[in-house]
Amino acid sequence: MIETFDNSMLGQFKDCPRKFHWRYVRHLIPLYEKNFVTGFGSALHDAMAEWYSTKDSKKMDKAFVDSWLPHEGQDETGKRSMLRGLTITRQYRETFTNEPFDIISPEYVETGFTMELGNHLICGKIDAIVEWKLLTRGIVTLEHKFSNSKGYLVCEPNAQLDTYIWAASKIMGKPVIGAYLNQVYHTAKDVNKNEFVRELTYRTEDKINEWEKDTLFYIGLIDRCEREEIWPKNTKHCGAYHRACEYTRLCKITDKVEREEIIPLLYRVEQWNPFPNAREGGEE
Repeated sequence: MIETFDNSMLGQFKDCPRKFHWRYVRHLIPLYEKNFVTGFGSALHDAMAEWYSTKDSKKMDKAFVDSWLPHEGQDETGKRSMLRGLTITRQYRETFTNEPFDIISPEYVETGFTMELGNHLICGKIDAIVEWKLLTRGIVTLEHKFSNSKGYLVCEPNAQLDTYIWAASKIMGKPVIGAYLNQVYHTAKDVNKNEFVRELTYRTEDKINEWEKDTLFYIGLIDRCEREEIWPKNTKHCGAYHRACEYTRLCKITDKVEREEIIPLLYRVEQWNPFPNAREGGEE
């Protein structure tokens, strides 16, 4: 039985239990997956972590370069490149010279956690835990998001933000009033045109308690799927996000022998390690 979960796993199960099975039970990854997509967001995350830990612009840029370099030149659209990333880090520093929060300590930047919820473990990594100082004072989590498509990101309800608020309150031993969502959109072909959008969202203790109940409910469903070896398909998500799901080929095949024969031709096995990959959510 699966004992440890992160937000990516739970979110995937809610979207489609069958896809959850392929990725987190069978550990299948498409052979030709475009790693530069998530790589760009990860590189910018590393840059932000360095910035809020040291406030050193050279170290911030170097963190991006070191992380992104293996992917440079892979994105033919030009929306993810060395020049674009360094433009974003420079513009970010110039835009936010005064922050509405204080960094409590570098210890609380890129803060990993593993905590019990019922008989299972919830783990993840919070981009930062900070002290909010504008109007309402209190502790909030800081979460960075990077995307080349501008959708409508709902801050509440939002299970990922709820998870991090819940975890931060346990780490700090005191209430956490909400989360500050820091969004960077690199949608235009012009590398100089990047948009920064921020939003503070509050949470009450009752809302976090509701998140706990919802999460335990979904974990219970996952346990049941494992016991009964039944992973229902949610066909609504076969073509979600303007593309075909990477596992549709497997879901079309009913013959188990034929399906097992085709898997090595299309996928590799890669164990999901939820702790370091807890920057889930969205495209990047």
